[in-house]
This record gives sequence, structure tokens and C-alpha cells, in this order.
Amino acid sequence: MAPEHVTAKTHAVPTVTPLTPEQLQQLCIFLHTHLNTAISVADWERAFRNDWSREAPNMGFALRDAQGAMVGAIGAIYADRRIRVGPIRVCN
Repeated sequence: MAPEHVTAKTHAVPTVTPLTPEQLQQLCIFLHTHLNTAISVADWERAFRNDWSREAPNMGFALRDAQGAMVGAIGAIYADRRIRVGPIRVCN
């Protein structure tokens, strides 16, 4: 049982959503700010805008709070590669 001075708090459950190309700049700003400030937003964007895959299903995933603000993210960079068994798609 919790002590009397501890009150129960309710927290909004964050949501996970796929990132679209239209949200790429938001992702890159987030990565620059929260992951590595030595990598510019423009450099992050260049990393994601490549021709390694004909078709990427998403740019990664965002964790958003109840107001829709990005509070976490993982970027995805896809590449089509050919190996002995044939072509495959890989993700960073």
C-alpha cells in the first residue's frame, strides 16, 4: 500500500506511429537535438534521402505524447541488396 503522501497519477499512454517522408524534417530535428548535436539536421536528412532502396515502407517510427509531440524516435534507412539467394531489403 502506498504511503499517504503518495497520490496516484494517471499518465497518457504514448502512441507509436510510422514516420512518413513528410515528417522527415521533424525526425531529423529530433535526432539532431536528442541524439547527436554534432550531426546537423541537413546531414541527417541526407542520410535518409538516398537511392539505396526503390521502396521504403516508412522512415522509422515516432513515439508521441498525448498532444502529438515527438518524444522518442527511431529512424529507418532501407537498402535493397543482392545476396546469393537473391535480392533482399535490409534496414539499418
